Amino acid sequence: MRNLIKSLVGLGILAMLFVIYQSLLRPLDFDGRNSIRVERGEGYYSLVERLEEEHGLKFAPIAKAYTQLLAGLSSSNSLYAGSIKVSDQPSFIVLMRRMSDAKENMIQLVVIEGTRSEDLLRRLKNTDGVESTLANQSDAQIAETLGLPVDYLEGWFAPDTYRFSRGVTDLEVLQHLSARQQKIMAQAWARRSRKSEIETPEQMLIMASIIEKESAKHSEYGLISGVFNNRLAIDMKLQTDPTVIYGMRHRYNGNIRKADLREKTDYNTYVIKGLPPTPIAVPGEQAMRAAVRPDRTDALYFMADGTGGHTFSATYDEHKVAVKKYWSSR
Repeated sequence: MRNLIKSLVGLGILAMLFVIYQSLLRPLDFDGRNSIRVERGEGYYSLVERLEEEHGLKFAPIAKAYTQLLAGLSSSNSLYAGSIKVSDQPSFIVLMRRMSDAKENMIQLVVIEGTRSEDLLRRLKNTDGVESTLANQSDAQIAETLGLPVDYLEGWFAPDTYRFSRGVTDLEVLQHLSARQQKIMAQAWARRSRKSEIETPEQMLIMASIIEKESAKHSEYGLISGVFNNRLAIDMKLQTDPTVIYGMRHRYNGNIRKADLREKTDYNTYVIKGLPPTPIAVPGEQAMRAAVRPDRTDALYFMADGTGGHTFSATYDEHKVAVKKYWSSR
């Protein structure tokens, strides 16, 4: 009888383990999504908990034990950050194997502050491992597909270093980048100051892109924003060279002539009042925050100081001195 009980217990354990193993082989529910994102520093344990909460994973404690057995991993190990394709609705075990192989099957995409959308699209088209699906679509069509509230792409992709599984489509990449940028925008907009002349999130994105192109020093962003907000408040033209350059497009050869400053384009802020109609590049989070939280300043002008920074002036006479000083030092 004792042997029979032991046999029954053993069979019961085997049956339970079989059920658990089968559940780990059952496709997870990704609700039509094409990929799952692994964030920097995220470990296997936290991913298992996310799969349990959001994607129908059963027997999470056993799943955690499985990750320890997989290549000798422990709970302190971090995953290789990036997006993993799940368009075939893989099981937990298949997904974990993909995670362990991800480093060899990942592509890296670096998007820096100040990047133009046309450069990003060109890079995606020429990146090995990215499937091209948008080659024949206009910016407006792509914007509509992404669900953007505008008909242009400029500025709507968050700068960062990204990793994606080989075989990812250009649309999937842009969906991830635009979703991140919209999240950053919402956070910055929620903290906007009453001192700001910016009236909409889209205007914030435009202002942030100009700030991004005006200076490489994050410490100056608030002051630059203060100057531009001051100008908007008194209906003074922004007169910022980066917008002129953007409006010149491929005609720009490194120099801005007086004729260029007089040319009537939608982006020539020496001619038009207020903001241009779209961003001129990808702004980062700090530029976004500065756009709607300008420093309090009397300055209406700024000029390069020859050291990578700028001299800020409250009057045109002070500004002329700064300009003269800059050119005399060159």
